[in-house]
This record gives sequence, C-alpha cells and structure tokens, in this order.
Amino acid sequence: MRAYKLAVKILVSRLAIVVLLVCATACSGWGLRGYPEPGSANSASRALPDAIFLRFAVRDYRLIDAFKRVMDRYGVSHNDDADIILSIDSERLDRQAIAFTETGIAAQYQLELAIEYAVVSKGVKQSYRAQAMRSYDFDPVRISSEAAEEEKLKRELREELFIEILNRLAQSRV
Repeated sequence: MRAYKLAVKILVSRLAIVVLLVCATACSGWGLRGYPEPGSANSASRALPDAIFLRFAVRDYRLIDAFKRVMDRYGVSHNDDADIILSIDSERLDRQAIAFTETGIAAQYQLELAIEYAVVSKGVKQSYRAQAMRSYDFDPVRISSEAAEEEKLKRELREELFIEILNRLAQSRV
C-alpha cells in the first residue's frame, strides 16, 4: 500500500509539473512560428502606414491577392494618393530536391521565394529583397495531396514575406 501511495504522489507531481509548464508557455505569449505581427509590440515599430499605393510589375493574381489579404488583415488601405509607394518588381520561386530515397526519387523538397520590391517615400526610392524558404517531405504515391501541400506552402511564404515588408515599412517610419 505504501508503494502504491508513493507511485501516485510521483505521478501527480509529474502531471502538475507538465500542466504548469504548458500554462507558463501558453501565458508567456511565446509563438511557435511566424513573424511578429506588424504594428505589435514585438515588431520593430508600432507605426504602420495608414495607406500604401501598390504597383505590381508581376501580374500574378495569387501574389496580388496575398498582399491585399495581408494589408486588409492589418488595416492598411490601398490608396492612389498615399505617401508611400510600394512597387513589387519581381517574384522568384525556386523548388529544389534536397533529399532522395535509395532508389533516387526525391523525398524532400525546398521552396525558396524571393521578392524584389522598391519603396518610394518623400521622393526617395530604395530597393529591397525579401526572401523565405520552407522544406517539405514528398511522397510520390500521394501526388495530389503533395501538390496541395506545396500550394499551401507557397501561400504561407508569400504572406510571411508581405508581413516582413510591412514590418520594414513600419520600422522605416520611426
């Protein structure tokens, strides 16, 4: 009976420690992934522009839609009379196999997205490059679901880069 009580005490104490660690992690605001939200206390500055005039040299509706979704999410409007002009000059997406099976079939790919853009503010034009990458496992048996996974990763990469661009704009307005 004594051993049983001791085992229960140890189990309860370990469970309590796990619960406390989970609560402490959740309450600390620690995020598992992603960039700080533009304009948040964790971003470089709290001053997002109210409006941006967007120019796209790239005519890819997915790129344009992704940027407009991010702008809407953070309350930045598109205005032809805005003080800041943001020109998205190019988008480059590279897909490269980084791991292979013993039969030589690609087992893992890496996506790298780079966006060249320029910001014109107060008559001064500055060019920048933002890039991000993701890797994912590939199973040739599940090709249709793998294609959907890749499209989802591309969408996440675009949104991540646009959040980075907004953070840079906010930082430059300090």
